Amino acid sequence: MGEGGIFRDWQSNVRRCFAIFQGVGKNYMAELGAFFTGVSQAQELAIDKLWIENDSTALVAAVLNRTYPWKYMQDWWRVVAYLDSIQWRITHCFREANSAADALATHAAKRRTSTKWDSAPSFVTCMVS
Repeated sequence: MGEGGIFRDWQSNVRRCFAIFQGVGKNYMAELGAFFTGVSQAQELAIDKLWIENDSTALVAAVLNRTYPWKYMQDWWRVVAYLDSIQWRITHCFREANSAADALATHAAKRRTSTKWDSAPSFVTCMVS
């Protein structure tokens, strides 16, 4: 199982991509992991306006309602101060709009490795341009 995410600036330029290997688990846990990894990466990049898109309606609802599985509460406590200090939103997007993030997650799962890039890796370039 893997998680993947892409950061774009306001002109749609890719600023960072990540692919994180998680091991064995459920899809929802991968979505939660990607959310928390993405927020942590946004904080590292000093992003002060953040728009998160995710193809899991369950994840979007959990984030909006601040209802996470107990396993992820420490992750939430780690990012909540940052989120409270910036302008941010989370919205649902259809799976077809999320193909690059899915490709990054698949990359991590198949290679059993975690990587981040400051531009789009070659295997997703055509999906993000």
